[in-house]
Amino acid sequence: MSVFHRLGLLCARHRWAVIGVWAVLLAIAIPFAPRLPGVLRSGGFSLNDLEASRARLALESELHVPPSAMVILIQSQTATRAGEPEFEAAAAEALANVPTADHVAGLLTHQLAPRQISADRRTVYEIVALDLPPDDSPLALEPVRAAITPVPGMQIYLAGGPAFYGDIQVLSEHDLQRSEFISLPLAALALLLVFGSVVAAGVPIVIGGSAVVIALGALFFVAERTPLSIFVLNLATLLGLGLGVDYALLLTSRFREELGGRRGGRSAEGAIDQEIVNDAVATTVATAGRAVFFSGLTVLLGLIGLILFEFMVLRSVGIAGAAVVGLAVAAAVTLLPAGLAVLGPRIDAGPIRLRD
Repeated sequence: MSVFHRLGLLCARHRWAVIGVWAVLLAIAIPFAPRLPGVLRSGGFSLNDLEASRARLALESELHVPPSAMVILIQSQTATRAGEPEFEAAAAEALANVPTADHVAGLLTHQLAPRQISADRRTVYEIVALDLPPDDSPLALEPVRAAITPVPGMQIYLAGGPAFYGDIQVLSEHDLQRSEFISLPLAALALLLVFGSVVAAGVPIVIGGSAVVIALGALFFVAERTPLSIFVLNLATLLGLGLGVDYALLLTSRFREELGGRRGGRSAEGAIDQEIVNDAVATTVATAGRAVFFSGLTVLLGLIGLILFEFMVLRSVGIAGAAVVGLAVAAAVTLLPAGLAVLGPRIDAGPIRLRD
């Protein structure tokens, strides 16, 4: 009896305990998973020992150049132009509270730098110096936005590096929600067509979804202690859901085959024979589960190598990828066998029939 056969048999015999452990992990992770985007960071593409970074630090220390800055663009929606009293009064009113906003170290206006005025004089931009490093500069977005006073006839925008990083964070969250809204129904439909059963199609989605939620909850605690990139959110969700469903699909298909060779998991009288079901689960883990384990291990080792990179964005991909792949494999070889042992022949419940 191989290690994987014994593991499958153990999970089948102690199925409710295994499911209970995963249920506790899921219950702990659910409150923290939605909070993960709030602790992730933009940037992470630079190091302090790079030549460009050393030059930037020299500019900060020798010439007192601010570590980061954002741009406030002001565009006239009326006939007024830069240099005219009405325009200048409106621009001054809009920016009156900006110098006192959090993280603002200074303000360079178009009045001091005429090059910040467009050729038609309808548009100007003001440079807001910040006391934050580039990777943390999005923290100044909300204070500056709140300090700007809306003025009739003036359209005001925030731009520059901080706004760019902030937009990446917002769009990453929105794109992730949109991708899940599209991909999950399509995955469910594909699984229904493959299995021809509602229960069998639902099992991979439940297993993959559980692994992703627990991974996101775990990454929340990691992100509070070490910087993680905003791209972790998309990577963890898409990679975890894809691998979780894929692994569960493989094991579920093999389990149905094993049951088919054992009278469908029923005794001669037609009742569910738990020993037959347990044996089918053990064989499933010993074969398909073994393949899933070593497949996931290969991916895991490749992702762990990224942790050795000093760039925060690459290190984040390694940490998040390793965590989600490890949990996807663990769920496939423990939680899924326990669930299959509970379902037994009921794995084929809710059959769908397509007309010829």
